[in-house]
Amino acid sequence: MKKIAILLPLVAAIAFAVPVTSASSETSKQAYTINDLKNLQDFLLARPVEEDLTGKQYDLDNDGVWSVFDLCLMRREYVRGQLSKNYNAEIAFDFTRGSTHATSQVAAWVENEDEEIVKTLYVSDFTGVRRGYRQRENALSHWVSLAQPESMTDDEIDAVSSATFKTGSQKLVWDFTDDNGNIVAEGVYTLKLEGTLYWTSNVVYSAQIDISNLETGALSVTKVRSEPETSENANMIENVSMAVTEIANEE
Repeated sequence: MKKIAILLPLVAAIAFAVPVTSASSETSKQAYTINDLKNLQDFLLARPVEEDLTGKQYDLDNDGVWSVFDLCLMRREYVRGQLSKNYNAEIAFDFTRGSTHATSQVAAWVENEDEEIVKTLYVSDFTGVRRGYRQRENALSHWVSLAQPESMTDDEIDAVSSATFKTGSQKLVWDFTDDNGNIVAEGVYTLKLEGTLYWTSNVVYSAQIDISNLETGALSVTKVRSEPETSENANMIENVSMAVTEIANEE
């Protein structure tokens, strides 16, 4: 597995803080670069800095000075910014459309540590935009319980709904953003894949991702079936894998 790290040494301790007279305490979000990290580190170590730092928003903790604490916060923001640019979390599986009624419904989403949905990646349009959960209370019951689709507008639920998968290999991707397109904060998140197999029979696959200690590679996937004795459409979702992958950058 490849561990995601920034190849830049951090200052272990700074015995002083440098007063800042520029407008570095502005609250607007800024995308920091590796060059910003190097500039602030060199500045704190009293090394020559080629770039003019006037007006740089390096006072991330808004205490009026640039310090090692700002460097640590900047590094965290930089790592978060790199997530959606360079890495994805993927859910891959084989799907077989069910041969009975009340089947073939799928939902995939991401939960935070409070078991709240931060992003829905996919929901079958019958349960989603067609609001089939009103007719079949057991349709994707886990997703419905968490997502509370009754409180979602038609546009909101349409944005995450898609046609039922065709039989074959499927892949869903999370770009480490929430439903509003914002990069998520550090913490542990859970990828979930739910399938309604036959009426009350369902299956849920899950895997955790620790963004604070992110590594590329396969994730450990857990499978839970509500009615393991029910054989109808038991093979609807198989060969599930979840992984963190690096996006290939074009030269």
